[in-house]
Amino acid sequence: MTLTPKQKAAAQAKQNSQRQTKGLISGATYHPDALVDSRPRQQRPKTITPSQDPFDALGLDPLKEYKNFNLLSNFVSDIGKILPRTQTGITAKNQRKLAKAIKRARAMGLMSSTGKVSSVGSYFGV
Repeated sequence: MTLTPKQKAAAQAKQNSQRQTKGLISGATYHPDALVDSRPRQQRPKTITPSQDPFDALGLDPLKEYKNFNLLSNFVSDIGKILPRTQTGITAKNQRKLAKAIKRARAMGLMSSTGKVSSVGSYFGV
């Protein structure tokens, strides 16, 4: 037995309405994602390509370099935000140490928290 296009559409609509009301309680509040039958597949997290960590290559501990604001300023954007690992190419462990060193330098007044200053000489007009 073949169904006409109208009958197919009616059967599909009935099936969809049964799916939507299944398990729902009237008067309850639901998140929009709970009403969708099929969720889009979540993307896998991007893998960071292994590159040479400059701190490991030079044998430096980023945490001990908190006084070296010229080095730390290479890992800060123009508006003063700490750059992510995807842009810096350093390991997760050194990224945490670097962030702590930058925050330390800012707390001590060695680095600006609002922007990137290229050097002390240009800041004082020398």
